[in-house]
Amino acid sequence: MREADRLAGRSDWDGLIALRDACLEATEETGRQLWGPARYAAYRVALDGPAAFAAAMVEPGVVRFGLGPLTEVVAQHHTFAELAPHLDASVLPVVAQERVLRGEDLRGDPRAAGAPDDPPLVLQPFEPAYVLPDYRLTERLDGAVPEPVLIGTIDVAAPSVIVTGTSALVRALEDVVAPWTAQSSGEVTVRAVRGGTDAAVRALLDAHVDAVPSGPVTTPQLLALIAHAGASGGVHGRRRGGAAGRSLAWWVARCATGLDRVDVLDAEELEFRLEDVGRLAFRLPGEAAWRLEIALGGTGADGGGGADGEWSVAIAAFDHTEDSTEGGTADITTEGGEAHR
Repeated sequence: MREADRLAGRSDWDGLIALRDACLEATEETGRQLWGPARYAAYRVALDGPAAFAAAMVEPGVVRFGLGPLTEVVAQHHTFAELAPHLDASVLPVVAQERVLRGEDLRGDPRAAGAPDDPPLVLQPFEPAYVLPDYRLTERLDGAVPEPVLIGTIDVAAPSVIVTGTSALVRALEDVVAPWTAQSSGEVTVRAVRGGTDAAVRALLDAHVDAVPSGPVTTPQLLALIAHAGASGGVHGRRRGGAAGRSLAWWVARCATGLDRVDVLDAEELEFRLEDVGRLAFRLPGEAAWRLEIALGGTGADGGGGADGEWSVAIAAFDHTEDSTEGGTADITTEGGEAHR
């Protein structure tokens, strides 16, 4: 073995890639279920291998069997400049967005450009420090989003006028948690009403609930909550990645402000319009491993089903784990969040 290769440890990575290829070939030709070793080998190379080797493991879309999408895994320890020359064009914009989440400013790199409606290639002043997973050798640790301070309550007694039809904002909120219901055991309810955010929350509640705690959320908190939910797959679904979560959060914000109809988004205009959107977090009774409970409101046609006047939309989404006392698999929880093995 050449000294340069030994120092770079490249022969070890060659071996992992050869193992992956052999397992995939055996699975295809013999039907033996060797996708597990193949997936793990690709994951290890993407996580810690030299940039050229790591980039070769990346494929578009979510990973059916794995700790997370390799577009996100590869971005944890590699810069975009290191990866870009070796990435397929189909995954360049996604990996670029993952690196933006980790603090890179890629506005000057044409290779990072994606769709016109993608979020900016640099974090904006009004965005949070998004909660990102920590990929390790055999597990993924998901950090927890700080809970909003719930300083008030919503009285259920007053009626709500529910709007029929589906607005862009309703669809956007449903898309955030789509894997929770499609791939896991999640429950999602979205209500659009005429009235303020309290009215939207009331429309979600059962008759036996008298009141629920609630509190305002800032723009960074709102984006963080939505992005964290949108990046996940819930308990059993496939994780979509931080880039997907941020993109979904921006789309919700655009729908709530009427900027979903513009071709070129001005980030400062979005920040300005968000100040006029009512933002409320609340907590319904019950425990869940994943949950998203927010309400957005404003005036005019934006977000509220197409008619002028005061409107609001609320989502209550939950995904539950099995009870370990009934033979299910309990989540492994750490101080920093959830560990997925």
